[in-house]
Amino acid sequence: PEAQIVLVVVATLAAVFWFGASIFYSLGFRPFGPQRNRAVPWTIFEVLLLAPMIVAGVCRGLVPRLQDISSQSFSAAEQISLLLVITLPFVLVVCRGAQPYQMGLHSSHCLRNILLGFASFLLAVPLIASTNLIALQFFERTPHSIEQAIKQSPTIPNFILASVGAVIIAPFLEELMFRGILLPWLRRVLGPWPAILISSFLFAIAHFDAWPAPIALFVLALFLGYLAHRTTSLVVPVALHATFNAANMALLIVAVYSGIEI
Repeated sequence: PEAQIVLVVVATLAAVFWFGASIFYSLGFRPFGPQRNRAVPWTIFEVLLLAPMIVAGVCRGLVPRLQDISSQSFSAAEQISLLLVITLPFVLVVCRGAQPYQMGLHSSHCLRNILLGFASFLLAVPLIASTNLIALQFFERTPHSIEQAIKQSPTIPNFILASVGAVIIAPFLEELMFRGILLPWLRRVLGPWPAILISSFLFAIAHFDAWPAPIALFVLALFLGYLAHRTTSLVVPVALHATFNAANMALLIVAVYSGIEI
């Protein structure tokens, strides 16, 4: 019942957003600028450096005992994959002569894009929540690692660290990898919509450890991919991604302190 109430509230907010957006559109307001398809200089060899991060997410979900069998090896592999993710943009700049704007890192129309990301949250959440509720009817829920850590030690420092990681660090890094690097290369090779679909699928399975969340996250990723493609900026998807994670963190904190099982 609580989930249904939340869904009704969010759906109402989305309806209000649609009504307001239609009024602004009729008055001449356009959320997107001219469409720009920027060529990128990196190749499949650099894109494959994202593979360890995706494989690590799949392994955490498919082989839950892997960390018990060889915790040190698994931890080392995750650290290596994270190092590859962090250094990949620098590799593209140094080895391929890539420019930051080609990865969506620019401040053009920054305020407009931030507001567009927040507004897109109201549009995306009803679809994401509905998809998640349907998925939970068929699959048993596996808690996310952040949720498990907070429940084991619900202290204020842990809440702060988890919130910083989920709301600031993860949205930026994941959007840079999937929408800043992977999506433009796939778009150059396959075209816009196949690129959005494939990058969204890979983004979803990278979160395979929190099943069945990847099913709903695929819907989120479609929004993120389209916004990144349409604006050629990471500001919009990062704003949407961060808002989505912040809402989930707020629900998790309330649930932990009130003793509600989610």
